[in-house]
Amino acid sequence: MSTDAMFVAGNQAALAKYSRFEAPTYMYVFEYRGDTSLLDARLGFQRQSYDLGVSNGDELIYLFDVTADGLRPLSSLDSLVSSRIISLWTDFAKSGMAPQYPNFEYPAWPRATPSNVSAYRIGRSLQPGPEYRVEATRFWSGISPALLGQRGGESDDSRSGALATPSGYVEPLYRTLAWSMVAVAIALALALIVLLVVLYNQKKSQSFRASSDLDNSRMSTGGSTLY
Repeated sequence: MSTDAMFVAGNQAALAKYSRFEAPTYMYVFEYRGDTSLLDARLGFQRQSYDLGVSNGDELIYLFDVTADGLRPLSSLDSLVSSRIISLWTDFAKSGMAPQYPNFEYPAWPRATPSNVSAYRIGRSLQPGPEYRVEATRFWSGISPALLGQRGGESDDSRSGALATPSGYVEPLYRTLAWSMVAVAIALALALIVLLVVLYNQKKSQSFRASSDLDNSRMSTGGSTLY
């Protein structure tokens, strides 16, 4: 349940938003539980007879040479999974898609769309699959924003696990830009008011100085007449 709430629903929402802007977006689910796991190192015990499942970050063991912290070297099957993952990630780095040349061992990895965030399942074999945990995604996409006091959720007629944008919802980026523009407008208005006050005071001061000079001139003229 915690995985669905903290990872799956959020990932699906992010993928749906990225793909909505036509960014090349791909989702994978790592499902392979090898002879060693980060969970073993975290909890400090050897693997038990029952399967504890895959730990978050386990794919890093198969991408990098990680043998420290009590992790055992990879077995033959682990090494096969490792070579597949490295091949996929390398193809992504070279061509922006993986696998670069799909075949029986490496089936095509479908690109996610706003209405279909399909998952590429990486286990003992590679399998393109349907959307991952649709019901859990739909549930947490609807309840998590409410728990956080935000607007969210998906439309009633949406049948996919992807998060749909509700009616009247404003993207955070645009909302931030709008408030920034309001702040700039207020700052400009205040600056204009200050400028008008300064100009008014200067004009008033000049008018007072001109009036004083005129009075002094009259007094001087009157004095010369008396003499």
